[in-house]
Amino acid sequence: MISAVLIVIGAWLIVGGVLCGLGYLVRSRFGLTPADPDTLADSFWMGYAVGIASLQLWHLVFAIDWRVCLLLGIVGGYGFIRLIWQTFRKSRRVRLNGRILITILILLPIAVWVAARALDWAMDFDSGFYHFSAIRWLNTYPIVTGIGNLHYRLAFNQTFFLFVAALNVSPFFEQGHHIANSLLLIGLVTQLLGSTIYALRYPRAFTPYRLFGALLLPVILYHAARQ
Repeated sequence: MISAVLIVIGAWLIVGGVLCGLGYLVRSRFGLTPADPDTLADSFWMGYAVGIASLQLWHLVFAIDWRVCLLLGIVGGYGFIRLIWQTFRKSRRVRLNGRILITILILLPIAVWVAARALDWAMDFDSGFYHFSAIRWLNTYPIVTGIGNLHYRLAFNQTFFLFVAALNVSPFFEQGHHIANSLLLIGLVTQLLGSTIYALRYPRAFTPYRLFGALLLPVILYHAARQ
């Protein structure tokens, strides 16, 4: 159990780094590249959007398999290395300040709990009904014209399934559903937690945006515990 939890957390770090790298490359293209920790969340979500868009284009011609994972991994890894390099170059030295340390200490037990929950069986009715079937189609074939004739739910344009299919690294892993939802959850929790701690440490920074994040954090954890 412990080794499985560590594998999930390790997968978060790898995939999260790739997404941050993809987002950083796009943001740098538009001049949005201040290298500080507060921009990491922006790069993560931008990278997720870029990844989904890239998978949509790829799926027009090819199945979602290890080849696109390798391609996005190389590009995202390059972007992440650049992001780390820019952070070191601009800050000259990276200090583990109190805010980051507190965030890590609070996040660690949450991450272990979420990783353990991510290893549960997929008990949702719709997952067995059509979610896994749709993902299997994505991993096996490029986009299939008229697939909705088999069942109308297979025609739903749920782009999140592309993300799960990519994490399957088909045909080698096939367990992406243990990582996909939990990665997005832990990414959001990390963003809201870091923002809240920053606002508490510096009261002048307690904007309505940060207040909303602080109020949203317990709601997210509550609903995650109920699933």
